[in-house]
Amino acid sequence: MSNFQEICVVRTDGDLPLAKHKSTKTGMTVCVSEFDGPLISGYLCIATEAQDDDGLPHTLEHLIFMGSEDYPYKGILDQLANRCLASGTNAWTDTDHTCYTMTTAGSRGFLNLLPIYLDHILYPLLTEAAFITEVHHVNGEGEDAGVVYCEMQARENTGESLCMLNLLRTLYPAPCGYRYETGGLMRNLRESTDNQKASTTPF
Repeated sequence: MSNFQEICVVRTDGDLPLAKHKSTKTGMTVCVSEFDGPLISGYLCIATEAQDDDGLPHTLEHLIFMGSEDYPYKGILDQLANRCLASGTNAWTDTDHTCYTMTTAGSRGFLNLLPIYLDHILYPLLTEAAFITEVHHVNGEGEDAGVVYCEMQARENTGESLCMLNLLRTLYPAPCGYRYETGGLMRNLRESTDNQKASTTPF
């Protein structure tokens, strides 16, 4: 970590040190909490912002697990995670960030898995086939399908989601990213979200 400068150290949870470092080359910020325990966890947060209701941050969250330039195979990340004694990988998309997580038993597996995970996050393949499978397609019965589409179908019309979206639209004027559905609205996922848009999103 020769190009990282320590920004600060604070004490948390009963005097555990939490150090914040920033790269002088890339500007990347790394926070490290050092405490004894068998599990090592990583939370890789990327700033993301929706420009509309197409759900591009959520779409990209799913597509990074479908392969990268150096590891162009669907599911390879979780297979390698299992070999590194990880409980798998996961992610979530929020209004202003997407966070990719992993937890391993011991530091050796963590250090082996981290560069592979970063390759998926920074250099995803974003193939048309992955988009069709993972985001949206029409199945053999003529029904809308896709993992992202089905996730949003399960929650878009719930009372909580409808109230929250209307509240955010009232509070935040366009083009503020907080007013949009970062997961994507079903209509947008069907009609305007495509792999070309996902591939050119500047995150």
